[in-house]
Amino acid sequence: MRIHTFLCALLLLPSATFADFSKTFAVNEYFGVKYKHEPVSFDVDFAQPVAASDIALDKGPCQVEVLEGTPAAVRKARVWTLVDFDAVGQQLFTVKAPAGPGKPGSSFAVSDAGEQAGIRLQTIGNGRIFVKVPVGSAEYPDGRSAFDVPGPVVSISTDGKTWYGSGYLDCMPRVKSVRCDVESGEVFWQSKITYGFDNGKTYTAAVRLYPGKGHVQLVEDFNVGGAAKFIFNYDDWTPPWVVSCGDQAQTKLFSAATYDSNDFVKEEGQRCLVRLVVWTQFGYFGGKSETIGLCNEDGSLAVGGFYIRPDRWTRAKVNHVDLYERPEVPGDRMTRGIVGLKGAKKRYAMEAWLVDGHREWAIYAMPAGAVTPDEKGGPPKVEWTALRKAHVVEGVWPLDRINRMPLVWNADGSPVKPEDTAPTGGEMPFGGDINTVLKGMQGRSGLQHFNGSNGSMRGGYVNAAGKQKAWALANADKLNAAALQQSKQIGMMVGPAMAAYMAMDESAYPGRRAMLPWTDPEALNPFYQGMENMNFNADRYNSVSAVGAALVAMKHPEGQKILRHGEEQMSMALDRYVYPQSGTWEESHSYAQHTLKNLIPLANNLKANGVGDYWDDLRFARIFEWWCVTASPRDPGFGNIRIQPPVGDHGLSVESPVGVAKPALPNLAASKNPEVRKIASHLAWLFKEKGQDPGGVDPVAPNNGSQYVQGYGAQMRAVDTAGRETYVLVRAEQAWGHHHMDKGSLWGWFRNVHFFGDAAWGGPPGPTYGNHYKQGPASGTQIELIGVTNWTLPCKYAAPWISDDQYDKAFDYVNARCMYPFNPKLDVSKSTPVTTRNGYDRQVLLVHPDLLIVRDNVETVCPTVWRMHSYQVDGLKVAGGTATMPSPQGVTGQLNILYPAGGVELKVIDRDDLNGTNAPFGSKPGDGEGKSKSAYDTRSVVLKWEMPMNTSATWVFSASGQGEAPAKARLLDNEGRVTSVTLADGREIIAFMSIEPFKAAVDGIDFDGTVGLVIRQNGKATAYPVRANALTVK
Repeated sequence: MRIHTFLCALLLLPSATFADFSKTFAVNEYFGVKYKHEPVSFDVDFAQPVAASDIALDKGPCQVEVLEGTPAAVRKARVWTLVDFDAVGQQLFTVKAPAGPGKPGSSFAVSDAGEQAGIRLQTIGNGRIFVKVPVGSAEYPDGRSAFDVPGPVVSISTDGKTWYGSGYLDCMPRVKSVRCDVESGEVFWQSKITYGFDNGKTYTAAVRLYPGKGHVQLVEDFNVGGAAKFIFNYDDWTPPWVVSCGDQAQTKLFSAATYDSNDFVKEEGQRCLVRLVVWTQFGYFGGKSETIGLCNEDGSLAVGGFYIRPDRWTRAKVNHVDLYERPEVPGDRMTRGIVGLKGAKKRYAMEAWLVDGHREWAIYAMPAGAVTPDEKGGPPKVEWTALRKAHVVEGVWPLDRINRMPLVWNADGSPVKPEDTAPTGGEMPFGGDINTVLKGMQGRSGLQHFNGSNGSMRGGYVNAAGKQKAWALANADKLNAAALQQSKQIGMMVGPAMAAYMAMDESAYPGRRAMLPWTDPEALNPFYQGMENMNFNADRYNSVSAVGAALVAMKHPEGQKILRHGEEQMSMALDRYVYPQSGTWEESHSYAQHTLKNLIPLANNLKANGVGDYWDDLRFARIFEWWCVTASPRDPGFGNIRIQPPVGDHGLSVESPVGVAKPALPNLAASKNPEVRKIASHLAWLFKEKGQDPGGVDPVAPNNGSQYVQGYGAQMRAVDTAGRETYVLVRAEQAWGHHHMDKGSLWGWFRNVHFFGDAAWGGPPGPTYGNHYKQGPASGTQIELIGVTNWTLPCKYAAPWISDDQYDKAFDYVNARCMYPFNPKLDVSKSTPVTTRNGYDRQVLLVHPDLLIVRDNVETVCPTVWRMHSYQVDGLKVAGGTATMPSPQGVTGQLNILYPAGGVELKVIDRDDLNGTNAPFGSKPGDGEGKSKSAYDTRSVVLKWEMPMNTSATWVFSASGQGEAPAKARLLDNEGRVTSVTLADGREIIAFMSIEPFKAAVDGIDFDGTVGLVIRQNGKATAYPVRANALTVK
C-alpha cells in the first residue's frame, strides 16, 4: 500500500459530501520537556470516504497521511501538526471535514542538486540542516553497478555550503530500477525510494525531514542479502573524536584514533570503531551503541546516526549500522576494504547492512557541545547539547509516541474527554524515574535507568507499585479522568502507566528477543544475549509486573498485558538461563541469588493476581535444588557448615542462599507438585546444614553425590571411615560466569577441609573490571593459554565442557575439554610439534576417599601457565614441584607435579602481581572494620608454574592426618601417562591416563586405552578398565 500526503488547506468541496465530521484530540506534555516544532499526529477513521484535500485542523500546520483508502476516498488518515511546549500543558486540536479555505504551503526549502546515475537529486532544507536526497526515478534494463547509484541520503550540511558525506550502495547485485515518491507539506518532506535489484530483491528507504530538526529520519526495509550495505562515507573528513554511548548508555566522545569495537574477529587493515545496534548491553562492551558518529575538535559539529524505535527493528543478527575505518582509493568506491592498493587512504564511513530486516534510524548533523580535552588523555569533557539525549527523546520516546499511549483512562472503559487528560500538577508516582529517562544528562540516566544495577529497578519500582496499588484500592470510586482532573491528581494515572511502558519497552531490554532460541531469525546475535539479560533483566520484569498489578487494580486498559509481561519473561528466562537437568542458573552464584530475589516476589505477585502459579513449576524449583546438590562438605573453616563454592567473579557468601530462599521454603513445601515438595525438603536440609531453622519443613538430604551437574561441571564426592567428606569440583560447562573463565578450574575439599579453588574465594584485591585474578584465566586453579581470547562474559563463546565422566564406588573420573579459538599469532618456532588444535583436556581421577590424580593434556601454540590457588597459607612449603599445605585442623594437603620429571619450579605469589595493587589475596579473621570486618580466613596464595611450550602435565594431590605417612607418588613411564601412588592405608594406586590411546606394560599390568585404574592391597589387585580396551593384571 502506498501512503500519500497532501496539504490540508485546499479548496473546499461541497458540504453535502460529509456528515459534518469533527473530532477533537489532545496533545499533553506531562513531564516538563521543552519542544519546538515537534511533530505530533492523530489517527482518524471516517465512516464515509473523504477526500484528503477536505481534511483539516482547526489551527496550526497540517499535513495528511493516507493510511487506508486513496487520496480521493480516505478511510483512515494520520493528521500531522507541529507543537511548541515551554512547560507542562495541553493543546487541543480538532480534525474537521470539510476543510475551510486556505493556502497550500511548505516548511522546506527545495532546490535542484543535479543528477547521479540518471537519478535527479534535490537539496532539502528544514531551517537547521540541508540534505541531498534522490527524488527522480530511473530504469536500468542492463543493470547498473550499485556503487554508481546514490544512496537514500547522499550528503548532509548545516549551512548548505559545506557538505559532509557521500551516500551510495555497496553490493554485488546490480540495480535494475530506482523509484522515488516525493511528498511535501507543512509538517514533513519525504522521499520514499525503492531500489530494485537483478536478484529480485529490494531496498526501500523512506527519508523524512521535519522542520527545525538536526537530523533526517530513515525508515528502511531490505532483503538484498549477501554483504549488501548502504554506505555513508565521510570521505576526507577525519575529525579527532568518535561519538558513542559508553558505559551508562550516555552519549560520549572518545578518541577516534584508538576507539575500537572490540570485535573478536579482526579484519586486516581495517577497524570497526562502533556499531549502532538494536541492543547495546548499556554500552558495557564498548563498540555497541545507540548513537554513533564523528565530531570535530571543538565539538561544534558532529555527524553520525542514532537509532529510532529499536522495538521495531527486525533481524537483529544481520541488522547493524557500523562505523568503520577502511582503506580505499579515492574515486574508486569498489576498492573500499581492499588492503595494499597503491594510493589507498583510510576513510571513515557508516555502513548500514541491507541483508534482511526493518530498521529506523536518523542521520544527524548537530553540535555535540564545547569540548575540553582531558589532561590525562581520557575522554574529553563536553558541555552537552541535545545530541546527548537525541537517541532517547527523538529516537525512543518522541512526544508523538508518548501522546498516543493510554496514560489517562476511565476504569469503566468509557471514552475519556480530551480536556480531562490535561496535566494537573500534584503528585506523580514514578515522576522522578520518568524525568531521569527523558531529561537526565549525567550518571545512570536515559536508558541506563532500567539497568538492574540501578536503584529504580532494585526495589524502587516495586515499592512504589505497592503504594500505588494501595492507593487504587482506597480510591476505587475515583478511578476516572474527570474525577482526577477535578482533584488535580491526574498524575496518579500518568506516572505509573508511563513508567511501566518505559520499563517494558525493548529499549530498556529486548527481553523476548534476547531469550529466543538462537536459530530463531528474530533472536539477537549471541554476543548481545549476555549477562545483562539474565539477572538484571529479572529486576526489570519484576518491576514491570509489580506496576502492572497496580494498574490492574486501577482498571488500566492494558493492565493485564503489563502484569503478564513478568510472567512471559520469567517463563522464557527459566527456559533460556536455567539448565533443565540441574537447575544451574547460567551465571555466578550471587547472581543466581539476586535473580531469586526477584523471582520469589514475582511468583507471589503473579499467583495473587491469578496469572499462573510458579510454585508448582519444576523449572523454578530446580534453581533451589542446585544450591542443595552443590554445597560443600561441613567446613571447619566456616563454622562447620556447608558453603557454596563461589562461581564467577563474585566472592564468598557463607550464608547464601538462606536469607533469600527463606520466604520461598513454605511456598515450595505447599506446592501441588510432589517433585517440587521434594525439593522443599532438600532446601530444608540445606538450611539445617547451615545451622538455620527450616521452619517446620522436614529436611531430607538430596542426592548430592558424585555426578554431572549440567551447566556447572562435575562434582566428585567420597566419605572416609570417619565420616569426613572429600569434594572435588571440576568447573567446565558454563558459557559465561560473569567474567569468570572457568576452563577446567578445580575446587578441592579433603576430609572436610578446603585446600584450593579460586583466588581469594572469588574476591581478590583490585578493581572489579579487568582484574586478571577476578575475571581472567588467572582467577582459577586451571591453565592459562596466553594470547587466546578467553573472555566469556558477553556470549556463549569458546565454552569448555565435560566430555566424559564415570562415577564408581572406588573412583570418579571426569574429563574437562577446554578448547579455544585458534586466534593467537602462530609461532611455530616455539611449538614442537606444531599443534592442530589449541587447548587442553584435563583428566581428573578421584580415587576414594581422598587421592586426586590429574593429567593435563596440553596442545597449544601459546605460552602456558599452570596455577593452583592454595587456601592454606600459614605453613605452606614449596620445593620444586612439590607443595605441602598444613591446615589448622590437622589435615595436610600435598601437591606433587610428577610430569615433566625434573625442572618444575613452583613460585609462591602471595600478593597481586598482575593488577598493580600489590595487595594480599583475601583476608584473615579480624581484618577490616565494621561491616567489612572479616569473620573467616579467606586468604589464598598462588602456586604458579610457567610450563614448557606445548607440554602436558601429570600431578597428584593427596591428604594425610597427624602421624599419618604422606602419599608417595612416582611415574612408571617416561611420558607421564602411568602413575603409581602408595597410600598410608597400604593401597597402591596405579593410574593410566592420556587423552590419546596408548599401550603400556608396567609392573605386571598390560593396558590398552586412555584411562584405567588398578588398586592393589593385601596381595590382591582390582582392575577398573575405565576407558580401556584391555586391562589385565598378572
